[in-house]
Amino acid sequence: MYVCNCNAITERDLAAAIKDGASHWRDVHAHFKHTPCCGMCENEITETINSEKFNVCQGTENMSPLRQPTSSSRVSKAA
Repeated sequence: MYVCNCNAITERDLAAAIKDGASHWRDVHAHFKHTPCCGMCENEITETINSEKFNVCQGTENMSPLRQPTSSSRVSKAA
């Protein structure tokens, strides 16, 4: 499905641009060497970018570099 009809940017294209670092709707267009035309895609692209940022934050929220071992059987006991 197209997210930008003027520049033929698809959902798959949008995902690739975000993965490559696009953080603003204009970055998505620049990624494909396009310029925004009518602006009708701004909201959908911005919402998708924000959603992806939220998903990344949610995925790392409970991860701590100082996590305790999950099982005591994995820890060797000193004699």
